[in-house]
Amino acid sequence: MREMNGWRTVLVSIILSLIIAYIIGSLYPLPIVGLGRGNLVSTITKTSTRTVTETSTVTTTLTSEIYRTTTVTTTLSETIMSSTMVTFTSTTTIIEARELTSLELIIPSFRLVDEGGELMLAGRYIVLRYTSWRPVLIMVDAVNNTNYFYLTPFQITVPAVYAKLLEYDGLYYMEIYDVAEITDMISSRGLSRPILLFKALNDWACNIASSTSTINITDCRTTSIKVGAGTGATIIEAVVKYVNTSSIQYVSSLLYGDSQPRDLGNASWRLLQWLEENTSYDYVKADSNYSYIYDPITFANIRKGICTDYALFTATALINLSSSVYILVFNTTKVGHATAGIVIGGGFFILDQGLPPIELEDYFSSLESIIGGVLVGDVFLHEVWIENNTVKLLMIRTSLEDLLRKYPDTNTLDDVTPGFINELINVLRERYRYNPGARPTGCLEFNWGGFKYYSDIFAHEYAVYVADRLTGTLEANIVITDVDVPKSYTIRVCYQG
Repeated sequence: MREMNGWRTVLVSIILSLIIAYIIGSLYPLPIVGLGRGNLVSTITKTSTRTVTETSTVTTTLTSEIYRTTTVTTTLSETIMSSTMVTFTSTTTIIEARELTSLELIIPSFRLVDEGGELMLAGRYIVLRYTSWRPVLIMVDAVNNTNYFYLTPFQITVPAVYAKLLEYDGLYYMEIYDVAEITDMISSRGLSRPILLFKALNDWACNIASSTSTINITDCRTTSIKVGAGTGATIIEAVVKYVNTSSIQYVSSLLYGDSQPRDLGNASWRLLQWLEENTSYDYVKADSNYSYIYDPITFANIRKGICTDYALFTATALINLSSSVYILVFNTTKVGHATAGIVIGGGFFILDQGLPPIELEDYFSSLESIIGGVLVGDVFLHEVWIENNTVKLLMIRTSLEDLLRKYPDTNTLDDVTPGFINELINVLRERYRYNPGARPTGCLEFNWGGFKYYSDIFAHEYAVYVADRLTGTLEANIVITDVDVPKSYTIRVCYQG
């Protein structure tokens, strides 16, 4: 008898544990799944009842703030010496740096026959301009110091000065560096001896000597020093090389066919849904040293890739439908990542490999569950657009705080709103009869963690998404009696029939 009582005690404990686990699980949304697709799990729960459920409506008034923006235009002037490398010396006072009363820059201007590259001084900037699509990697190597100092538009893990502006316009591609930042970087590292500035791919170098008041760039010459050539391994290279009429038309036809999207929101939702249903994250490529970015057509055919492949494909798909699309590159405490984004209805939405679109503030506050880690450093924002039949690219380095000031969250509720309920009722009325006064005989509950990122900007897309999933469970002849939100991230649809 004691043995039987013991078994009963164990059985009761197991049943109670399962009930408690179920209750806890129902109270919290499922997190986004890892690095791969970021898919959100949804569940549909069907219940039958004879009790009419009373509903309450919570109305949230959103207050938006308008932020002033300032546009600074710099006119670039250039000097082209000849078809061979020529060195000359000139002195120009160009800026008052934070720690200096003035700064003098002695800089050569030249043209290379093979690449058409030019190094020039324009106001307070050092400018690199060339006619090849292939970006240039500029590196300052502290030969008397084990710490390396870089000038580069590419994201690296060592101290660096990044290009303030990168632009692709027709045949010309430019990198612009702020001399004050360069001076601060060199001075802060105590580099007083000459150091070497060199440009990969073209085998030339210049000596740079810095003091407390000057930077001297002299003695330009050919050199055998190399940095790895561009191989399509950066967003900048990939945009300039692969985003063109052919790739835009191919991707648009694949995603939308003859059913063109109703607007940018609809297009981006359909794009993310297609990615979620038809592609997969390439863990083999992610674990390898192969960093080349797939062109959008290749990605569409093999239907797998890593974050940069998804980001480029997404930007290509939407560039014809938006005034600008964005590719964000950043580091977290665990990984480096790239993703696409759009601005719509005053909100900045991240489009990262699967549904739903996530607003900027929500995305970065949820980084741990989306890709792992928290943001480290600044965001490298690549804006891509079409102007006069030319693809243009502008890259800036910005803080997350500055981005959030410009694009505040449009839905601080972090759940569905009354506007969504109304839109879902409208969508369901197109498929079923609707009688809010009828007595329900059953209810369906749809739970999805994606509701955490809801915005009224995508109300119709969310409503169609939910209705599509409920339609597979509901009978065709039922009558919808009520739609409400019984708990966070959960929609309940009650019906008769």
